[in-house]
Amino acid sequence: MIYMVINSSLIKKLKQHPVINAVYQVSQKVNSPIYLVGGAVRDLLMGILPEKDFDFVTQNELVRVAHLFSKTVSGNLIQWSLEPPHFRVIFYLNNNRIEVDFSSFQGDNLYQDLLNRDFTINAMALMTDELFQEGEIKIYDPLKGEKDLQKRILSITSSLSFDKDPLRVLRAIRIAKARNLTIDKKTKVEIYRHKDRLPFSAAERIRNEFFKILSFSGTRDSLNLLEDLKLLSILLPETEEIKDQQKPNNLSRWEHSLETVEWCEWALDHLGELFPKFKVDLKAHFSEEIEAGVERQSILKLGSLLHEYKNTFQGDRGNIGKEIARRFKLGKRSKRILENVISHHAQVLRIFQQEKINNRVYFRFF
Repeated sequence: MIYMVINSSLIKKLKQHPVINAVYQVSQKVNSPIYLVGGAVRDLLMGILPEKDFDFVTQNELVRVAHLFSKTVSGNLIQWSLEPPHFRVIFYLNNNRIEVDFSSFQGDNLYQDLLNRDFTINAMALMTDELFQEGEIKIYDPLKGEKDLQKRILSITSSLSFDKDPLRVLRAIRIAKARNLTIDKKTKVEIYRHKDRLPFSAAERIRNEFFKILSFSGTRDSLNLLEDLKLLSILLPETEEIKDQQKPNNLSRWEHSLETVEWCEWALDHLGELFPKFKVDLKAHFSEEIEAGVERQSILKLGSLLHEYKNTFQGDRGNIGKEIARRFKLGKRSKRILENVISHHAQVLRIFQQEKINNRVYFRFF
């Protein structure tokens, strides 16, 4: 373990967070330590305040802890898995969805639990009670995750990491993009080796990770990384057909598709310059969460990537939208938006060429 001085203002804000405050109250009632683990500890060490996703582990009275916490925050308690036992509490704070996970140690103690986690930078923990005490905070860090954070490296805890949960191959890309980290060579080799096991993960879990990746800036780089690790063709086998097509102007349809994603992202980043009158409304519109983990802007980027698929009739393009929606178990609204973007993308040019534009046209397409 190591002792660290974490920014005092950050700790003060964290103690005021309803999740941390409630967990502290619960730990006092059950008289048993509850540890904050994973991404929240990582973010604290990076100077980032955790806000929406929290993971806690405890050795004793897991069921009672989860129930007491759910009651304290008036949340919805879900038993996420029976073996290993895992509970999730979902509640809303200022219209933001908060997810809090509770589980028992994976192993006989905290040390073994941390060894069983996905990446070294997530294999760290702190005791919740210590946030409310004076002095330096004790960080449990058996795999030197804090040093990897300093070097901005993402590294698996062991070669068995992806065997335990195949979804971790996609999570590696998401974390690397979210926190501007470099995936080390050893981890890339293991991702490639385990890539074919990704479809064994639940479609909803794959969807959440993939659409989160699409929500970050630098989407073209993310897609290239997914392609280099041979994950993109597993997520979107349609891209293989796009790569086989050539455009008359020497630019492959694949390169054209990637450029379209890049320009789409540029437009989303410059809405204020392009449409100053509607800046606030458009930002809110494209950042809207259509369903849990799926933002409108991510759907637009995905549609931009696939708009060249078959390059034929609108009906065929619409069908691919339906197929992808089915594959990722998207809801009706997400499905409709994706179908519209892919099927009617050519209307953007027509809209641009019109002297007078009916607002209804804008709303129907976007």
